[in-house]
Amino acid sequence: WGGRGSEPGRLDGPLGIAVDSQGYVYVAEAGNRRVQKFTAEGNYLLHWGEFGSEPGQFMAPTGVAVDLQGNVYVADQTTGYIQVFSPTGAFLRRFAGRGSGDGQLMSPMDLAIDLQGNLYVADTGNDRIVRFSTDGSFLGYWGTRGDRDGQFREPRGVAVDLLGRVYVADRKNHRIQVFSPEGQLLAKWGSAGRGQGEFLEPIDLVVDSKGTIYIAEEGNHRIQAIRFKSL
Repeated sequence: WGGRGSEPGRLDGPLGIAVDSQGYVYVAEAGNRRVQKFTAEGNYLLHWGEFGSEPGQFMAPTGVAVDLQGNVYVADQTTGYIQVFSPTGAFLRRFAGRGSGDGQLMSPMDLAIDLQGNLYVADTGNDRIVRFSTDGSFLGYWGTRGDRDGQFREPRGVAVDLLGRVYVADRKNHRIQVFSPEGQLLAKWGSAGRGQGEFLEPIDLVVDSKGTIYIAEEGNHRIQAIRFKSL
C-alpha cells in the first residue's frame, strides 16, 4: 500500500515503521511531517502531525516505536525531540531536544523499546546510543566517534531482542555491534564488502522472536538475515 503523495494513506519519505501488539502499523513520514496508522492489511485508519516545532508537530520525523501500553514514540531528526502519543494520536509528552549534553539528541534516527521499558535511541549526530525510561528520564549513553570497539560512525539503526540485548547498525563502520542494556559490548561482526556477512552501510535492523537478525544495507541494496546461536 501507499504510493507517493500527501493524501491519507499515501506516503512521502517514510523513514520509520513500527507494529504494536495488536498488529497496527505506524509509519513516520519525513516528507509529510506526520505519523499514519494502518491495519496490518494496509487499510488507512488515521494520522496526526503537521509541520512545526511545537508539541505534536514535526520537522522531520524518523524513528518510531510502540511500548507495551500502545503509546507511540516518535523521534524528530531536526528538533532532537522524542514525542509520545496515545494510540489515537493524542499528544502526551516530549523530552530530549537538540544538543550534545546528557539527555539531548542530535539527529536521532531510530528507536527501540525493550520489555523492561527502556527506550534506546540511535543518536546519529552524536555517534552514540542514548538510553531513557519511557517517561523520558535520562538513564545514560555509550559510544563516541571512531572505529574501535564500542565506538560508532553514524549509528543509524537500533533494535532489542527478547533477552534485552541491544543491536546497533554502525553505518560508516560497516558492521553490527551488540551490547548489554548498560552498554557493555557483547559481540560485533561485519566489515565492508559485498559477501555474505559483509556490509555496506547498514542502516536498519530488526530481531525476531527466534533471534534472527534482519539487516537493511543501503550500500548493497539488500537485506541479510543472520542467525547466531549465542553471543
